Amino acid sequence: MLISKSKLLQIIAISLWALASCQTGAISISQPHKSAIAPLQAKLNQETTMIETLQKLCNVLSNAPLTAQEAATSLGTIVEDQGKDWPVIVRPSNSAFKEAQVVRQVGTNEPAHVELIVAETNKLTVKMLSDAFGSYSKPPKLHSNRPTKLVFEVDIPNMPRTCAVIADVTPQEHGVEDGIVNSVTIRRDIRLE
Repeated sequence: MLISKSKLLQIIAISLWALASCQTGAISISQPHKSAIAPLQAKLNQETTMIETLQKLCNVLSNAPLTAQEAATSLGTIVEDQGKDWPVIVRPSNSAFKEAQVVRQVGTNEPAHVELIVAETNKLTVKMLSDAFGSYSKPPKLHSNRPTKLVFEVDIPNMPRTCAVIADVTPQEHGVEDGIVNSVTIRRDIRLE
């Protein structure tokens, strides 16, 4: 039997409500107020939206031809574009990301990669990225004081380019497996046949 995410959240909210009611001795049989479910639903939607934003961006960057401005507007509102070899600064539509920069390939107006900073109030985890993009590789660190980087290679069939999702990770109790992602770079790569 499959349970939808919203139904699962309702079950969790009802269980938490019942547990709290039993502890206070004030149990009565009724549905929990929608305000008990809303924070759980918002968290689930936020996580899904963060991943969907990254997947959408990978899809956009896998296209060719593509301009830096097209990549930027797919993410949100352009805040600053000085042209030439300067990055395009973007305020992402998804508020889970604080800022984005579309970095141009040198001497062109094509995007080389996009850097996204995760907003401090949000949480993006290695598990969320693994669930969405599969296995990752861990390149060697050049300096011990640099953040740990994980690389997820993404190959969307029938697209002229591929992309790599590169996560800057702060390891947690179990290392990178339960690590928190501080920023993500989506690199636009040439398809090798």
